[in-house]
Amino acid sequence: SGRGFYFHKKETPNAVLENLVVRNGSVSGDFPEGSGGAVLIYDSSPTIKNCIFQNNTAAWGGAVEFNNSSSSLINCLISGNTSNAEDGGLGIFVIGASTVSITNCTIAGNTEGNSDMTRTVIGNERMNVSIVNSIIQRLNVLDSYPALVSVTYSCVDGGFSGTGNITWESGMTLFAASG
Repeated sequence: SGRGFYFHKKETPNAVLENLVVRNGSVSGDFPEGSGGAVLIYDSSPTIKNCIFQNNTAAWGGAVEFNNSSSSLINCLISGNTSNAEDGGLGIFVIGASTVSITNCTIAGNTEGNSDMTRTVIGNERMNVSIVNSIIQRLNVLDSYPALVSVTYSCVDGGFSGTGNITWESGMTLFAASG
């Protein structure tokens, strides 16, 4: 057990995770020990691109937790991860004074360990999150001002207001096999 990466030394956007698959990370306990099953970003701002995060487990941020972070998540798949805390951010959890940009990502198929919930959680009034051209299952904004979460040209389970968004309906086929 243990997480794949822990950014906590004021890393800048020049610290890049790229073209990696991170599977089966598992952490438990209080913060920071129980946060970010694959990646915990605290007081740092790395860039994460072209990565897959699957089957990771944490109390908060089953795959990735952004805490006081100014990070970018680009072209990533976050699926099959588990959060054990209620409203714990099944795939990702954004909290603190964070500015996070999520572009061309799929965050879906993540679960809450003690229920059948499937949510991506963004919580805290001090953060600013931009989601562009992404597929997000059950976007849940906690204790925030909606203006601080911008979603555009994305497919969001249950819908989310923003330019060019479409609503992911239950039973909707997002990907189809060809051939």
